[in-house]
Amino acid sequence: MTVLRLMLRSSWPDSEPGLAWALIATSGEQLQAGDDAPAHWPKSNSTELILPAGQTLFTRIKLPQASRERQLAAAGFALEEQLAGDPAANLYALGGMAGGLNAVAVTEAFALRRAVAMLKQLGRAPDRILPEEMCVPEPLPGQWVLARAAGGRILRRSHTQACVLPDGVVGDALAARLLAEGAPESQRLCGDVAALADIAQEKTEAAGWQTARGATPYDFARGELASNRLWRAWAPALKSSGLIVAVLIAAQLALLLGEAGMLAWRKHRLSSDIRTLTQPLLGTQALPGASALPLLRAVDRLRAERGEAVRDDALYLMARLGEASGNTLSLSVLESEGGRVALQAPALPDETFARMRTQLAGAGIALNKRSGEGGVREWILTREP
Repeated sequence: MTVLRLMLRSSWPDSEPGLAWALIATSGEQLQAGDDAPAHWPKSNSTELILPAGQTLFTRIKLPQASRERQLAAAGFALEEQLAGDPAANLYALGGMAGGLNAVAVTEAFALRRAVAMLKQLGRAPDRILPEEMCVPEPLPGQWVLARAAGGRILRRSHTQACVLPDGVVGDALAARLLAEGAPESQRLCGDVAALADIAQEKTEAAGWQTARGATPYDFARGELASNRLWRAWAPALKSSGLIVAVLIAAQLALLLGEAGMLAWRKHRLSSDIRTLTQPLLGTQALPGASALPLLRAVDRLRAERGEAVRDDALYLMARLGEASGNTLSLSVLESEGGRVALQAPALPDETFARMRTQLAGAGIALNKRSGEGGVREWILTREP
C-alpha cells in the first residue's frame, strides 16, 4: 500500500505545470520524491493533498450541540469577526473539542476547489486534504514543536493548534507574543530550525509533509471535496461482477433462444407429420390444427360404407336420447335433416333437462331447447364437432 502526497501550489493548475510530490509506504518510509507534471506522478493506492503552511487558520470557538454538518455551517458565522472576507468563501474542518471549545481549521475555498476538481479529472481524487502544519509531529504536554517551512517556521503548540512564524521581525514579534501568553516547558526542534528564546531544547531529525505519519485532527476532504473512496474501491469489483452477470445473462438468453428454436423445429416436424398422415384421407383439407372435423367426416363416410351408424345419423342420436331419458319421453313431432334432429315433447323439469344434457354431452351430443309455434317446447339434438 502506498500514498502519493502532493504539495499544493496556489497557482496550480492554472499557471503551474506540476506539483511537488512524495510517494510514501504504509510504514511511513519515503519511497520516491519529485516535482513533476501529473503525467509523471507514480501510481499509488491513495492520494493526499497537503495545504502549504500559512494558508490555514487554527482557532477555537464555541459551537452549538448539533450534527457535524450544522456545526460546519455555523463555524463561518461564529468566526465572521476574525475573517477578512466572506465566511462563505472559506472551507472549515472540525478537530474535536479542546479546552471546552471546538477546534476549527479554516482555509480559502476557491483555489482548493479548483485543485481538487482537476485532481478528480486526473483520476487522483484526494482521500485526505491536510494542512502542512498538522504534518509536524504532535507535541507532548507542555512542549512546543518547531519545524522548517517555506519562508518561515511551523510552530505546533498542541494537537489542534499551530501557526507559522515568518522569517524576520514579524515572526519574532509573533513568537514573543505567544511566549508572553504562556511559554512551554520545552521545545522540540525538528531539523535545522531556530529555537524560541531560552527554553529547554530537544533536537531531532527534520520532519515535514514528506515523512509525516499518523492521524491528524483536520481533514478538508469532506462534503463537496470528498473523494468517494468507497465507490472507487468497489468500482473494479462491481465492474468485474457486472461483466460476469452480463455473460451469464447472454448465456441464459442463448439457451432460451436455442430452446425456442428447438420447439419451433419440433412444431414444424409435428405439423409435417400430421399433414403426411391425414392427406390420404382428407386430400387438400389436411391442414395442421384444423383436421379434427374433416377427419370425423371421413370416419362417418367409412362407417356409412360399412352400414354402421354415422355421426350425423338420426337413429344414433335418438338412441342416445332414449338412453338418457330412460325411454319415458313422449314425442309428438320428429324431424331430421343434415345431422340435426328436431323433436317436440312435453316440458321437463329443469333438473331432468340438466341431467339429460350432461349425459348426452358425455356421448358427444348437444341437447338444446327452444319454444316453437304456439308455445310448444322443441328439442334440438346435434353431434358436437
